[in-house]
Amino acid sequence: MIADYIANSARDEISASELAITILSNLLSANLDVGLKRSLSIGYHENVEIRTAFVRVLCNILMQGTEFSNLSDTAVGDKYDELIDILTNDTALATAMAAVCPSSEVDELTISLLNVFESRGMGFDLLEAVIKLEVEETESESELLRRTCVATKMLSVYAKWKGSAYLKATLQKVVERLMMTANDLDFELDPTRVKSQDELKKNAVQLQIVAKVFIDDISASSSKIPTAFRKICSIISSAVTTRFPEAKYTAVGAFIFLRFFCPAIVAPEVEGLVTTTPSKEMRRGLLLIAKIIQNLANNVLFGAKEPYMFPLNEFLSFNIYDVTTFLRKISVAPEGIEGSPKSDATDFGASVSLHRFLYDHWDHVRQRLASQERRDHVRSPGEGPRTRSPVLEPLRNLITNLGPPPLAVTWNRPQITLNNPPAYSRFQNFMLRNAFRSSESFVTARAVYDGGESKVRTPPIFDTWPFFWQTHLVD
Repeated sequence: MIADYIANSARDEISASELAITILSNLLSANLDVGLKRSLSIGYHENVEIRTAFVRVLCNILMQGTEFSNLSDTAVGDKYDELIDILTNDTALATAMAAVCPSSEVDELTISLLNVFESRGMGFDLLEAVIKLEVEETESESELLRRTCVATKMLSVYAKWKGSAYLKATLQKVVERLMMTANDLDFELDPTRVKSQDELKKNAVQLQIVAKVFIDDISASSSKIPTAFRKICSIISSAVTTRFPEAKYTAVGAFIFLRFFCPAIVAPEVEGLVTTTPSKEMRRGLLLIAKIIQNLANNVLFGAKEPYMFPLNEFLSFNIYDVTTFLRKISVAPEGIEGSPKSDATDFGASVSLHRFLYDHWDHVRQRLASQERRDHVRSPGEGPRTRSPVLEPLRNLITNLGPPPLAVTWNRPQITLNNPPAYSRFQNFMLRNAFRSSESFVTARAVYDGGESKVRTPPIFDTWPFFWQTHLVD
């Protein structure tokens, strides 16, 4: 019995060590770039048996087909190319990421997706996919394109990016004229802020006159609107018609007015329409003008929420046709549209951002893709066998090989609403490329020094900054 016990104990010990080697082999193989760096010291352990066991782990990893070239920068770049290919070959991944995106990460994900798709001439494919997703997940027509999410942020960013010239051509003159007469006008309608009824009536008349100028200038600009805007408006109209047919123009208004015109009216200095900041009184007047225009776009009258605006409901009824006509005209898809020039180059900054997002939210993205796959493959009785997901399986393998993001970089991100995607992308690339550079060389470097004498016997001044920047900040 003693002999049997000793034999069984020996077998158990061998099984335990074999199991430990197998477990460590699988763990390292699944996440080689990080795991190997942390475990490599085991290969130099003073215990010969431990060193031998680690050699067996490495042997198992190689037998599983793991490539150590995954650790190189070139391999990471190749895998980012693969990630971008998966992302752009099927918008299912982009919509899954948009659906699970936390509000704190909406800006970063929006700009990264826009930059990747726009650089490949697929910006409208992305916009159509996220707009359709938002419409599908909206419960009532009054909420269409009004919550803060990737779709609405993307519309705002794209509008600022593509619509700056159109905005200035449409509103700059009227805003400048209004600012010049700011001291002579008062638009306040709140009785608690006005001294008399006569002043209240006078302010209402002035507000309607100025609002009418804004409405007329915007309505007359339908023929000048960028083709990119027409395309977006037609996408919104088509997506909304299938679910909320009576709300297709108000949904378009949620884009063109709520996300484009009205913010510029309230803060014209931010959009470069004026060079001086409006006074407090003028800001209030601009806000009331924007309220009027937005209610016209929403096709609703003022209600109990703002009773002091009741006197303007007749004005709204009189002008609502013009605004609806404008929305109808700009919702017609353009006959042709020139897309952005295509580029196959990988945007490293956007790739790292997307990699980080997938790493942090992989479970939610995976569940969303699996759920979408089940919805897309509900078979009819005569349908053939179900196929594997064109996105989920290759993405799962890629995420496993990529592991965690290569750079744990944090920085103060700029306000993306003030930067178009290419400019923001260059910022990302610059910050990531120089994330781990020491600032010591900046402190100790001599930017300017004198030395020797010139032909006229004066000491020349040497500027070393061009060389310094070239050697320190350019790859």
